[in-house]
Amino acid sequence: MEVLTLSNCVLKSDASADTMVKISKDGIAIKTKDKTHVMTGDEIRDAELFYGARKMTMRIFGNCVYEIGGVDQNYTEELKRAFSQHFKINLYIKELEIANVLSGELGINSRNALEFRSKKTIFDVPVDDIEGVVDVRNELCISLKGMEIRFACDNRTVEEIKRSCSSMIDDEILKIEGLSLCYPRGKFGFVFFHEYFRMVGSSYEHKIAYKGIKSLHVLEKGHVNDGEKYVVIGVDPCIRQGQTMYEYVALSFDESEEEVNANDTRLKKEYSGMLSDIFVEIMQALCVIRPIRSVFEAKDGSRSLRCATKAYEGQLYPLDDCVIFLPKVFRLDLNVMTMVEFSRINLSTMQAKTFDMTIFCDKAYIFNGLAKDEFGGLEQYFHEKGIKARSEVIDDAISSEHESEEYEDDSIIVDSDE
Repeated sequence: MEVLTLSNCVLKSDASADTMVKISKDGIAIKTKDKTHVMTGDEIRDAELFYGARKMTMRIFGNCVYEIGGVDQNYTEELKRAFSQHFKINLYIKELEIANVLSGELGINSRNALEFRSKKTIFDVPVDDIEGVVDVRNELCISLKGMEIRFACDNRTVEEIKRSCSSMIDDEILKIEGLSLCYPRGKFGFVFFHEYFRMVGSSYEHKIAYKGIKSLHVLEKGHVNDGEKYVVIGVDPCIRQGQTMYEYVALSFDESEEEVNANDTRLKKEYSGMLSDIFVEIMQALCVIRPIRSVFEAKDGSRSLRCATKAYEGQLYPLDDCVIFLPKVFRLDLNVMTMVEFSRINLSTMQAKTFDMTIFCDKAYIFNGLAKDEFGGLEQYFHEKGIKARSEVIDDAISSEHESEEYEDDSIIVDSDE
């Protein structure tokens, strides 16, 4: 019995570089390092060849689609003859568009593949390989394993693609577009599904499972009754943008109001009110997590303390079990703090209107420019949490003339900060 053997191929679903393909009148056997896939002659419906990144690629259509790369061009005629004799299939070489590849028509072809074509096919992707389809702001995002493709297309095309892929993807519960993130920075749409949600931005898309949400903090930006809020989401595993890993996602909400419709038994059918409250209520229901809010109140009635750390200016939120710095998020848990040191406390008001604070954990974290009026409340906070605190003593014995000069210098610095 005549058998055609192809060696050193690559099966797409396995990515093994030593795949062997054997073709005979009884069918096709595809042997990888760990497994052998068999297609009988009756299963094979169609096949095609096209030029891939390395050598040629052969796609075989049966009960499922097998894509085999690394096929030597010298086997082209033998493959055509084998498919014709054994399976009565005309194996042809499909020409791909290589010039006008930025615009074309998008749709589902007769082989159940998402096809993007101009005069010729630019590329196509089997529907079975599509993990998600999301449309945000006139963009259709097709999620594959480890990558995504975005198209600008009309609503009719979007609905057609989503309908054709409906058996492979989850149904949307609800969608909220144009949310502002301060960490990582950017505008993202949040699309909620049954077990996860997607964050879709202009350059990145992230899929986050509800069970991967470890914390949810709701923090007022200013005074206690202000409508503007930060919502900080702790995610595990971290999301990645470029070379940066983000353990937290921080959203910034103003006082805008919104109406949102949902399609899930865990949620209300309709939501209306402040967008921040709607978002928190949805996250609380889907993630089954209790939002944590700040009860600390500063002298000026705000929930946070303005300060700076390294090159970042922001707000420090003392919470029940940690302190959080925003908008560049980092969190210090109280149970890992060994000591807190306050600096410049005993200087007169004429010399310093602010003080510094160092929190010792695995390393020292320094916060500069805390308002001097807040020292008492902050010291009391750490005392109640059982954190040892000390104050660095600075000699205040200076002449009145020198003190006046220091006051003038300090005034200049404060004015420049303002």
